[in-house]
Amino acid sequence: MVRAYGGKALLRRVWDVGERVVYVTNDKEFDKLAAGEPAVEPIGFPKEDVFCVSEPHFSVTNPEWSRLEMWSAKKKPTSKKLTARKGSRATRGTV
Repeated sequence: MVRAYGGKALLRRVWDVGERVVYVTNDKEFDKLAAGEPAVEPIGFPKEDVFCVSEPHFSVTNPEWSRLEMWSAKKKPTSKKLTARKGSRATRGTV
C-alpha cells in the first residue's frame, strides 16, 4: 500500500527499488511489464510512504498509517494467499 497525495491509500505492486524511492504499479500494468509489453511506467514513491499489507482484501479507505509496517526490500511476502494469487495470475496469462 502506498500513501499518495492527501494521505490517500492505494494498493499497488512493487516493480523496482531505487536509492530513495520504491517504484510501484497496478496489477494490470505489472503483468504487462513482466511480459515485456508496452505499459505505463511505474511511479516512484518515497520509501517512507510504502507499507506492507498482508491480505489482498485489506481496507484502504481509512488506514491508520502509524500502525502499518513500512515496506522493506529485504522482506519476503509472508502471505501464502498473495503468493498463490500471483502464481495463478501468471499461469492464466501464459495460457
